[in-house]
Amino acid sequence: MKNIKVVDNKPKAEEPKPGTKNRIILEMEKWTDVEKNIAREILGIRTRMSGGSRISGKVKGTGKKIEVKVCKQMEVLIAALPKDKPVDTKEWADLAVKQGLQTQQPPERIVAYYKRNIIDLGFAVAVA
Repeated sequence: MKNIKVVDNKPKAEEPKPGTKNRIILEMEKWTDVEKNIAREILGIRTRMSGGSRISGKVKGTGKKIEVKVCKQMEVLIAALPKDKPVDTKEWADLAVKQGLQTQQPPERIVAYYKRNIIDLGFAVAVA
């Protein structure tokens, strides 16, 4: 127990010896991608993968109020989404431009980019 300090009756490990962090990093650099993915999963580290993150099909609004901080473009997209009828990406982009969406990219691209987040946050639902 020589490496343990007692603080507020709770055991606390001392700081690692100098160079320990570097040894750990050097050891981790030798890991295969499979081993790295297992470690990420165990530690709860999420990595964003490109591709497969977009949702196709029509969506309609749920009417949920915005209670979290979102970017201005996402606010406009949520406000432009009709609650009474499903719309596809093109229709949604046209409605968003009328609501004041400002972008130098094609508006359909902005809609496609935020669509999954808007659905995941509960502001819209995918309609088959």
